[in-house]
Amino acid sequence: MTSMGASADSMGLYVHLPFCRQRCIYCDFPTQIGSSQDLVGYLPVLDAELALYGDQPLEAMSLFFGGGTPSLLTGEQFAALMATIRSRMTLAPGIEITLEANPGTVTAETLLAYREAGLNRLSLGAQTFNAQLLTTLNRLHGPEAIGEAIAMARGAGLTNLNIDLIYGLPGQTMADWQDTIEQALALDLPHHSLYPLTVESGTPLDVLVSKGKLNPLGEDDVFAMYEWAKARLESVGYRHYEIANFARPGFEAQHNLVYWRNLPYIGLGMGAHSHFNGRRYGNPATLHTYTDRVLAGSKPWQEDEALSRDDEIEETVFLGLRLLDEGLDPTRFAARFGEDFGERYAEVLAKLTADELIHRGEDGRWLLTRGAVPVAHEVFVHFMQEQD
Repeated sequence: MTSMGASADSMGLYVHLPFCRQRCIYCDFPTQIGSSQDLVGYLPVLDAELALYGDQPLEAMSLFFGGGTPSLLTGEQFAALMATIRSRMTLAPGIEITLEANPGTVTAETLLAYREAGLNRLSLGAQTFNAQLLTTLNRLHGPEAIGEAIAMARGAGLTNLNIDLIYGLPGQTMADWQDTIEQALALDLPHHSLYPLTVESGTPLDVLVSKGKLNPLGEDDVFAMYEWAKARLESVGYRHYEIANFARPGFEAQHNLVYWRNLPYIGLGMGAHSHFNGRRYGNPATLHTYTDRVLAGSKPWQEDEALSRDDEIEETVFLGLRLLDEGLDPTRFAARFGEDFGERYAEVLAKLTADELIHRGEDGRWLLTRGAVPVAHEVFVHFMQEQD
């Protein structure tokens, strides 16, 4: 399970639960309408897929249940799924086990069952505290359900909690966004993820925007919301450790760090993706195709791409630079790729340094400057173009 020098110990495991009670207008993830009853037939397929990896020992350092709406799992279903995973692979001591949840889909009883089965981190998809904006997004819950879900999670003994919030929504004002941030802060959570709205092709939001029925905010307004939230969160002690993520010390998202450090991971389930052994794999995004392939006894990969050494290097660089305090460590880069980072990218580093978009820390790591964060993608392109 190695990938260009990354150890098997660092592998992440992602499990996709694709069912939702209804679909948010911005979502382009592989999902479909369903309930916990639909999971009855889906969970054995996950087991069968994981069994296909039985020819090699697997150890996960992080485990993430995403969706879809994983919180549609009953307590019994989650416990059974955890038992399946433990029977097929080793979970590292102290592993972070995260489940995404939507407000209004959790109960005190299910959250307690999740925790007793091993869950130790909950990520709540709140998106906004504005009732009208929740309706616009086709969310099932109201603002009050957010605090209720957090209270139930704490009552079940879960303390490592994240909240997802979206800015740049159609009709959202700065006052709306500031109110959402203040209500999130009042919940006293250790982690916040803040994402700008993106209009993905083929989504209901894309259709509404193309017809002029909804209008996302302009870039200046979106940037102002980001800057305000960043300053507010930092003012009360949150560390802006990744472009979209803020955490109190010790509560950084360990599973996402696997992605940002470009380390190996396996994705199970409909539409899930994997990256290991120098290759990238993708499962079918339709349930029947995914199920048929797994039950036929073959790995269900619909996409199978070999990653060149240059691919691995480029991805390691731009993913690593997303980590605002950790950045790109030349020593780790040299150990992984057998090449000097400064020599490989000498011209790019000189240009970006002169433009005050990147700088070298006292410990030798290369980091984005704070002014580069809003234009990070443009910085990353320089490293990719170096290979053209």
